[in-house]
Amino acid sequence: MGKKGKKQKTFQKEKELLEIENLKLQKREKLASIISAIVIMIVSVITAILKWLGLID
Repeated sequence: MGKKGKKQKTFQKEKELLEIENLKLQKREKLASIISAIVIMIVSVITAILKWLGLID
């Protein structure tokens, strides 16, 4: 295998590793957005209950 073949193989391997890292990052971002949506819903429910009870304006 010549130098060109080794460079191409190295480039392909680096590209695959970057794709794997990108997928991991996307999973983390997805999880973070789901968690933030859940937290926002919980806070809004608590706020609605407190308003209904007349504890906040």
